[in-house]
Amino acid sequence: MPWLILVLYKNVIKRIVYEKEFFMLDSLGHYVYALLDPETNEIFYVGKARATKSGMLNLRPTAHFKGGKNSDKLARINEIRERGFSDEDMILILRHNLRSEGEAFTVEAAVIDALGKQNLTNINSGHDVKHGAMKWTHMKSRFSRSFVDFTELEDSAREQNCIYSLFHVKNTYKPNITATELYDATRMWWRIKKDLVDEVNSGRGRTHIALACVEDAIIEAYEVKHWFSAGETFTSRHSDKERLGIRNGNVEFAEKFEFVGNVASKEHSKYIGSRLTQHNIPFVWGQKPWKHFV
Repeated sequence: MPWLILVLYKNVIKRIVYEKEFFMLDSLGHYVYALLDPETNEIFYVGKARATKSGMLNLRPTAHFKGGKNSDKLARINEIRERGFSDEDMILILRHNLRSEGEAFTVEAAVIDALGKQNLTNINSGHDVKHGAMKWTHMKSRFSRSFVDFTELEDSAREQNCIYSLFHVKNTYKPNITATELYDATRMWWRIKKDLVDEVNSGRGRTHIALACVEDAIIEAYEVKHWFSAGETFTSRHSDKERLGIRNGNVEFAEKFEFVGNVASKEHSKYIGSRLTQHNIPFVWGQKPWKHFV
């Protein structure tokens, strides 16, 4: 089959030429790179590549240009190509010869935090978000030396005849988060017990206080006024597609709820700036991102 041999030969030649064009990548070690619009220098993707064995190429940046499933990143690449720029024009090496892969992960995450994931086509926020960017006011809580133990929350809930709910907003927290975005991140969407929802919505139940947490730090407090089925209220967290789906009545949420409320009174905000402990041991969240004290 001469045609098959010819195809294989062309592919080998193409690969050799391609690797020669990027020969320098085998000497960059661990590095962090970006994809940008050459015309505006606007970065739209940030990634990292690890060091390879001597003589081996790390072509990680070029892998983004090989197609694959449709994505915002690929759409941006194709739009730039249509303006006459080459793939190489889009690659920017941010830092190279970093000391370890861990350091590369840290640099990558820091750049994503600085640029804002919402301004990039990255799907993930980078590694080690526990040590990522955070507002100064929230950072004071994160490293506060004021602690509140679960036993105190339980006692306080009984004494004040209220419910304290902790909600871990780690996955929706971002360094430049606004007050409205933090509120929306805290109030939705939770798979909580229906009897708690019914008690609050009856208007005859206990005061319900929702505490927004990032890791073991309490950063805000809200008084819950009413619980709704997930998707029933307007939110900054809905995408345009989700809003259209809600309008057309074809969005379903599986047994989850969202609340509406307001910032809590001083009496119920006293734990803002404290860090959580359980039996005087720093609290670490498990898989369930909420906890109630009644």
